[in-house]
Amino acid sequence: RWEGDFSVGYHGSNNQLEISDGAQVNSVLGGDLGTRVGSDNNSVLVTGAGSIWRNMSDYGFIAVGFQGMGNTLTISDGGEVHNSGDNLLTSFVVGRDPGADNNAVFVTGNGSVLNNDSGFYLGGQWNVGGRGNALHVNEGGFVSVGGYMFNRNYSTVSIDDPGSQIMVGGDYYQDATSILRFG
Repeated sequence: RWEGDFSVGYHGSNNQLEISDGAQVNSVLGGDLGTRVGSDNNSVLVTGAGSIWRNMSDYGFIAVGFQGMGNTLTISDGGEVHNSGDNLLTSFVVGRDPGADNNAVFVTGNGSVLNNDSGFYLGGQWNVGGRGNALHVNEGGFVSVGGYMFNRNYSTVSIDDPGSQIMVGGDYYQDATSILRFG
């Protein structure tokens, strides 16, 4: 068990973090993958039942590609990620800033869960952000968003089979450049 806030690839590329075999990480002020410009192709894998990443803060968010490109978060085989808090600062963001392109989140396999209490922003937290970012849910994966969900800037949300789900507590917004794909 580890507690604190962290960044995978703050100024670097090709870094990896694996949370597996029932390990748990509790981040206090959020967590970033690919924090700064040039911090590309970093990855976090949360895999296996009981393997959990919890962000427990009203002031920290999870960002997959804060400014970096090609970063990935994979939740598989019963792994779980929980982002707790109920304000804008505890949102989940994929491709936050302009240039944070082609970042992706994969939620795959029965029992694999991404639970976000607040807003989910794909392709930037504001009106500008990275392009070509993605959320893929398949093979029974489950995503729960307590607030609004935004899909913009040439990004894609895909739900690839009947056993997979995304539940959104607020409204779903999508711009004309982005895709929502079923099957």
